[in-house]
Amino acid sequence: MEGIAHFLLTCGLILGCTSLPFPVPYASPYIYQWRPPRGQSSFQPNPAVLPPRYTSPSFVGPLTPHQMTDRALTLLEARWTGPTGRIIKGRNANPGEVPYQLNIAKDDKIKKKHTDANCGGVLVDVYDIQFALTAAHCVHYGYPDRWATYPVSWIRVIAGDYNIKVTEAQQQIRAPESMIMHDQYNMDLEAPKNDIAIIFYKRPFTITSFVSPLRLPEHNWNVPGSGIVSGWGSITKDAPTYPDTLMLTWLYTVYPKECKRYGTTYKQFCMLGDLNGASTCFGDSGGPMAAKNKTLGTDWYGLDSWYLAGLTSYGVNGKCGDYYYPTVYVRVSTYIDWIRIQVNKYIDDKRWPTKIPAEGAGRRSDWDGK
Repeated sequence: MEGIAHFLLTCGLILGCTSLPFPVPYASPYIYQWRPPRGQSSFQPNPAVLPPRYTSPSFVGPLTPHQMTDRALTLLEARWTGPTGRIIKGRNANPGEVPYQLNIAKDDKIKKKHTDANCGGVLVDVYDIQFALTAAHCVHYGYPDRWATYPVSWIRVIAGDYNIKVTEAQQQIRAPESMIMHDQYNMDLEAPKNDIAIIFYKRPFTITSFVSPLRLPEHNWNVPGSGIVSGWGSITKDAPTYPDTLMLTWLYTVYPKECKRYGTTYKQFCMLGDLNGASTCFGDSGGPMAAKNKTLGTDWYGLDSWYLAGLTSYGVNGKCGDYYYPTVYVRVSTYIDWIRIQVNKYIDDKRWPTKIPAEGAGRRSDWDGK
């Protein structure tokens, strides 16, 4: 009875808990529309890695970069979900399972192959302009009353990374061209606010089965009930122990009222693991929380639709792997306007002719990253 009471108490705080008798909020539907990036051709699907029902000769046509990410996550979830629908504990990722995951590394860390003090990031593509999103505290230095971004020469953005102690054939490294922290970033040591930064790099990543972008959400999109988090952060909650290979797990969203008790705002949300205590930890900061749009269902390829819901920010009370202390995430959908402004400034600096319109103007599906 004590175990049942414990489950009811803890599960009652979680939006995505599988035993809850009521629905959880998901994103609104969207429309696919895509054109190949400048200088790149579209990609043909690989039947060997598609769901069995889509390997027939009648299955033809290219996958967009976002659909390539959808394919990876659709297959990941299919392998992970058991007959009861419950998600089991986290594990090592397989190469190419999280193609939007970036390693935001200090240059000296790349040379020395250290596994600590790196951050995560996520590959995003809007209007064929690639950039990375990460946590502001991953690219800042100084004290709470005076800080600045690292010099761009200190940072490298790595896509397709899997084992961070090995240089792999699928790995691509880019040097940042500019890094912008949110202008209202507040480095509160216990609970940072507006913990988001954008990184533009000199050359776009080549889209492959190991490297493809994750969609941005719509403005003020509701936080979903659950999602996939990933990174190279510590796998122990006390003395940090860092893995060589990319890790991932499935987390559930804590009710907003409960999350607010920890000093969060509507621009943040909290997540917990199942009763096994899964969570992100030290070194996972800036990494993605990917969520599925269950309202839309699958596209004509049979692929689910996935979005960037959050960025890993910090653990409540500095903790991780503790079921009673959630991890706080940046709610990316509340920063869509800020992202648009930064991308348009970048376009101005490049003297490119086309700007990104606000939502509802121009090609809406392009802005939303569909």
